[in-house]
Amino acid sequence: MTSGPFDRFTERARTVISLAREEAQRFNHNYVGPEHLLLGLVRQGDGVAAKVLSNLGVELPKVRSTVEFIIGRGEVARETGMTPRFKKVIELAVDEARRLRHHYIGTEHLLLGLIREGDGIAAGVLDSLGVDLEQGRTEVVKVLRQAESPFRTGPRREPTTRIGVGYDVHRLGEGRPLHLGGVSIPYHLGLVGHSDADVLVHAVMDALLGAAGLHDIGHYFPNDDPHWKGASSIDMLTTVMCELRRSRFEVENVDSTIIAEEPKLAPYIPEMRRRIATALGTNPSCVGVKATTAEGTGPEGRGESIAVHSVALIRQR
Repeated sequence: MTSGPFDRFTERARTVISLAREEAQRFNHNYVGPEHLLLGLVRQGDGVAAKVLSNLGVELPKVRSTVEFIIGRGEVARETGMTPRFKKVIELAVDEARRLRHHYIGTEHLLLGLIREGDGIAAGVLDSLGVDLEQGRTEVVKVLRQAESPFRTGPRREPTTRIGVGYDVHRLGEGRPLHLGGVSIPYHLGLVGHSDADVLVHAVMDALLGAAGLHDIGHYFPNDDPHWKGASSIDMLTTVMCELRRSRFEVENVDSTIIAEEPKLAPYIPEMRRRIATALGTNPSCVGVKATTAEGTGPEGRGESIAVHSVALIRQR
């Protein structure tokens, strides 16, 4: 379960799916349904989903006993395949992650998918225990915010400092606006790309993701996903910061160099720094942006493209 449709699933979510298979076999069922997935969530026990259920007043042993009473045992365990309802729950979990602007699928999304599925045993059990979709979503956001809180209790690890290097280049074309650092710059050409093609922000994201040891930009924002067509790169940077915070990273500083023959960018740099800093949740003094030319050499020097080099320093809390 390390590739294909499950490559965006967290380790805990993959464990839950493996446990669901085990539950199906334990009951001698030759299928894996949402009810087994719910048992897997309960059995996994220490993920966000379990915390959400606990916060909503649901006793995990009661969930297990209720599901077990309903499903009963089969006679002979054969090969276990996923039912259409199980697959639907997975699709709904992915959609819940999208709704919450998460680029991973965790136990919390599996729980929301189970609630949304609506007609199966698992959804019925959750409904009988008073868990509804809006409650679930609200509690998921609350639990995740608590997890990101700098005031959380428990033993603290020594901070780990990491450095990442980012690079991006986009060609210039007609009929496109020019966005750099979240600032719209008057110019007769704009950068070509699937999103708003803000090459400065893309290089910053590249550096941050590399420093954190996460996937590259294309993994989080595929260029064939219509959701990101024309999207603001500053919004994308905010999403990247959610990924970093989930891994307990905070930004120390970023520094970028824009290579562009035209237009003159100096008047816009202070606003670029401010907007990037806002997305990073830091002070503009921690954001460096410089601009230089290529002295007429290469595609940047010929005015065919704009390139950016970025360096990011991050610290793990």
